[in-house]
Amino acid sequence: MFHHIFSLLIGFSALLSIGMTLIFTQILASHEYASTQERLNFLSSNLVDSFDAIENITTEINQNSLLQSALTELDQSGSLTPIQQDTIKRKSATEIHWLLANTQNIDTVFLLTNDQVNINSSGWNDRLRFDHQSIRRLIDQQAPQTRQGQWYFNDNLTQGLFIQNILSAKQLSLRKIGTLVVRVNLNYIASLRRETNVFGTADYFSIKYGQALTTTDPALYAANRHQSAVSGVVNGSHSLLRNLGSKYYTYRRKMTTRNNEFELTYYLLNIHVIQQPLQLLIGFTLLFLLFYLIASLAVKRYLTKLIHPINELVTVMKQFEKSSDIPTLQRLTNKKQTRDQSTEIQALYSSFQRLLNEINELVVKDYQAKLLIQEVEYKFLQAQINPHFLYNTLNSINWLAINNHDQQTAEMITALATLLRGKLSSHDQVHPLDEELTQLHAYVKLQHMRFADRLRYTESIPAECANVSVPQLLLQPLVENAIKYGVEAVNHPVSIHLEIQRVHDKLQVQLFNDGPAYDPPTQAHRHTLHASSTGVGIDNIQTRLHLLYGERASFTISNVPEQGVLIVIKFPVELTTTLTEAL
Repeated sequence: MFHHIFSLLIGFSALLSIGMTLIFTQILASHEYASTQERLNFLSSNLVDSFDAIENITTEINQNSLLQSALTELDQSGSLTPIQQDTIKRKSATEIHWLLANTQNIDTVFLLTNDQVNINSSGWNDRLRFDHQSIRRLIDQQAPQTRQGQWYFNDNLTQGLFIQNILSAKQLSLRKIGTLVVRVNLNYIASLRRETNVFGTADYFSIKYGQALTTTDPALYAANRHQSAVSGVVNGSHSLLRNLGSKYYTYRRKMTTRNNEFELTYYLLNIHVIQQPLQLLIGFTLLFLLFYLIASLAVKRYLTKLIHPINELVTVMKQFEKSSDIPTLQRLTNKKQTRDQSTEIQALYSSFQRLLNEINELVVKDYQAKLLIQEVEYKFLQAQINPHFLYNTLNSINWLAINNHDQQTAEMITALATLLRGKLSSHDQVHPLDEELTQLHAYVKLQHMRFADRLRYTESIPAECANVSVPQLLLQPLVENAIKYGVEAVNHPVSIHLEIQRVHDKLQVQLFNDGPAYDPPTQAHRHTLHASSTGVGIDNIQTRLHLLYGERASFTISNVPEQGVLIVIKFPVELTTTLTEAL
């Protein structure tokens, strides 16, 4: 009976809620759109005011007689001594500092003469770039007599560049005497967006300047392809556009600075814009439902009878604090479960009983796991003793060989000790290239003593690669593989050449040997091959490269016809400290 009454109340309340929602939705949405438009106008005004402040620097320089004289004199610097030029630059730098004292969001200001001499500060050179473009080339694109500055923005509106000619103020000659270059930090746009309190993670806006269009989120803009639909939005008004299944509130605003015009277009998910009205409507609906649920007091007795056993179960649950409470809770649950209760309550008690049993099993398994961990830690500590003991023993044998003037044996033991020390001293996954080469050279020295003239090893490694991070045990297994399947397989000399070089943002490792051609092992023989090697084979290296660098690393092994075998490894160049901290 209760279920029927409750269903009727809920249905009636839902119908009333839908009716009230239809009435108030339009009113609240219209109000929210107007409020959003005001906040976007505030953002637009602040943004353009900041641009106007940057452009105003040119006006202040034109009105500053000291800077005008400095640019004019340095433009004719052939008649000035170096000391005079330095004096002019210092005075100019001080004057520019005072001019920019109240101007915010500026990273760098260059005031250049016609000969590209910066009179503000150091740091200027012809190789400076902005958003993959040469700043020098952008300056050269400015017409000498133009008085209008030019703006440039990077892809995601975090950096801006303003370039404007400085013209002589004497006798209105409009002769170019210099160039102002201002790097602007546009990260304050993010702060302005937060202050408006209307932007979400899927919202963004674009700035159109001339024929160039830049947006705060290029990926979203490219995915939604708004521009064709936005062309119909009137300046100072909004429109609702549907893109990729989502409805966007779109607002366009044209703003003008001292010398330039910008077109700002905002794209906000409509669901975020009207979020507050929706929350109010939901709250109203819930209150409306609560009003009708009060009518269910007639079934209060039934509800009390239904809820009381559940409260008892909750009380039992709250008594669970530690694993020792499980037996007591199991007894209480069994006792309460025997009472005359509905099927639903019986199901709850049964579920809780099963949960207690499972927790009890997990406690036992956790205790067993701790015992296993202690045993593994003990075996690990015990295993650590053996390599250190072997290293100390090698040092003792080396000392004995030196005393007996057995130089060759001493050198072999020293090389072997170097290899062992390298494997024991570092627990990092990566280390500098020069440390990896130290271990490799020790290994090659051992193999030279074994194969003599049959092994011809050479390498070509630039000094600037010494501090580049490489994975542990990268080079030595590669050379070992070349010796095993190259030098050991034939009776004539085999040349092995290692070449390491930096190619753009990656380190390229090439190992070539002129021994027999490489015959890839089948899956059936792979385990046998690994068992006979050091345990760090080709597959191991490939796996570790993938774990460290993912798809950014590559590993290829190929036969060079009538020449030999070539292994090429490429992975990102990263300094040792950087990659080690990341790991």
